[in-house]
Amino acid sequence: MAERANGDFPNLTYLLLCDRTIVETNISKVLNVSGRDYLEKMVQVPFDVPMIDPERVHQVLFQRLNSILSVEGALKRFSEKRWANVFLSGLRPYFATLRDVNRFISTLAFQFSSFSAGDVFEVNPVDLIALEVIRLREPDVYKALQSSKELLTTAKSDRATADGVTKSVLSIIERGSENHRPELQELIKHLFPTVEWTFEGSRYAEEYGQEWYRDLRVCSAKMFDRYFRLAVSENELSQRDIENLLQNRGKREELRLELESLHSRGLLALAVEELSVHEDKLEPSQVEPYVTAVFDVADELSDGKRGMFQLPPLWRIGFLVNKAAKKLTDKSARLAALESAITNTKGLWMAVNFIALVDASGNRDGEEQIFPQPDLLALKTTAVNKIKKAAESGALAQHPKVAILLGLWRKWGNEQDVASYVETLTASTDGTLRLLTSLVVRSLRQGMGDYVGTERIYMRRVDIETLISMDTFAEKVRAIPTESLGEEEKLTVKAFGKAMERRSGGRSDDDPFAVD
Repeated sequence: MAERANGDFPNLTYLLLCDRTIVETNISKVLNVSGRDYLEKMVQVPFDVPMIDPERVHQVLFQRLNSILSVEGALKRFSEKRWANVFLSGLRPYFATLRDVNRFISTLAFQFSSFSAGDVFEVNPVDLIALEVIRLREPDVYKALQSSKELLTTAKSDRATADGVTKSVLSIIERGSENHRPELQELIKHLFPTVEWTFEGSRYAEEYGQEWYRDLRVCSAKMFDRYFRLAVSENELSQRDIENLLQNRGKREELRLELESLHSRGLLALAVEELSVHEDKLEPSQVEPYVTAVFDVADELSDGKRGMFQLPPLWRIGFLVNKAAKKLTDKSARLAALESAITNTKGLWMAVNFIALVDASGNRDGEEQIFPQPDLLALKTTAVNKIKKAAESGALAQHPKVAILLGLWRKWGNEQDVASYVETLTASTDGTLRLLTSLVVRSLRQGMGDYVGTERIYMRRVDIETLISMDTFAEKVRAIPTESLGEEEKLTVKAFGKAMERRSGGRSDDDPFAVD
């Protein structure tokens, strides 16, 4: 060797570290001789370093993982049983050397720090580990997963689409290393049980979706993007937000403050949805403060516009409160909790309208009556008293849903009281305009080829005439100085004029072509 030729000193031994196969192959290519014979002449004492035991490599991996998983939030969501299944069936072959371990751990540590916030962890740690292995070792598969959200998060399928779904899932696996495709198949089954049926495995009902979401699994459509974005979007609730909501369910003031804070960030609707997801764990002792806090902020949901297929805010709150009330199996305790919530809440419209929702559902065949008729009558009285207090304080006149509230007051209470209040309210231009504005009905029309719907506003004569004579109201509306009105208010006055025209022409308010 060159070193030996230039430095053949006594008591000096040269140590050559190399991969024998690589060196022999390159010698053969460059010198056109037998690489093995050449190396035997140069090396006096060959020594092969034994292969490290795979179990020892895995021990190092587990030790390093334990250090990363010491984060409290990650530990709370770590399932040892699920980890064992994922590792043994899919991850183990990817860790053959210490280099594999070191390379993986350095990137995983960064990922964990991105999703860790004190005692809260924003994703499922087992899913994150498995996806990070795929990202490092099977980048083409990772990219395919990233762009296949709908495919991988949809639990159901029909015969017409089954073959296409199966081919799509298999095409993702075929992007991986040929020698690791069996392991990739197992990993995808564990990560996305939604498509396990494509490998002749189980089919899961849609109800499992909430469980996967609660476990922060990547197979949940709500969680999927978070794994690949490596952050929590400002348009979604963080796990810290969710933990705060759940921890304060039995404390009205604390929960109200949390909900108000989320409302200021535009996340109140998501917070209500989140409370619904976790409502099965609501304790009976938490029901009264919980419902009161929800009613405190629920009216804020009615202010925003919703899309054509979005659930109305009243229904969402109705489902939430209905499920909470059923936690109280004693019907007298249930009545007392709802009466207290309606009486004490800072809110008005959603709390009162919940009773209307219960009243309407009680008329359906086969529907379980959450409140028997005597209790329902008691709740209606409580709701009327709530509206009366709002009328006395002036809050009712300022409420954007004053017309609906007056309609319920008239239905459940004294008609003459409502007539007197309406007469007083419309004695002023300002009061007339407030009542007029609250009578507006908004609808969204969208054609088959339209990407964006067109909003229409109109008024129903029945809503007006329930509270005040159309002719009397028309006189008061005509007295409003239109030159001082804003654009929205002018549209409201115009909508009333259209309602008068329909009456004169004998056309129904229910005719979709009559409300343009």
